[in-house]
Amino acid sequence: MSSARYAVYYVPPSESPLAEFGREWLGADIETGELHSHRAIEGLSSERLETLMASPRAYGFHGTLKPPLKLSAHTTLEGLLLATQLFAKSGSPVEIPPLELAFIGKFLALSPVSLFFPA
Repeated sequence: MSSARYAVYYVPPSESPLAEFGREWLGADIETGELHSHRAIEGLSSERLETLMASPRAYGFHGTLKPPLKLSAHTTLEGLLLATQLFAKSGSPVEIPPLELAFIGKFLALSPVSLFFPA
């Protein structure tokens, strides 16, 4: 039995305003490895911010669509990849509510202020 885990993430195009924000947020460019200065966050010292951003820098700026999971005995990696490709092709843009800083477990994240469900 495999213990591999898989996840599905959204990464913005490298030249987009969202990717630029991500580089400022994390203090690094995931594609080049180049370090940048962090975006200041009120109430957090630069030392604390550096500590909080050290681990996320390795993952790069992304949105989690499906958190890490183990495949069921009846699912293959190829099946997961196909389902993910079909999902990506069938999606349409959505508008999300404003974001706020939130701790999700041990991670500092930008999270929607409130959940909403379109009609």
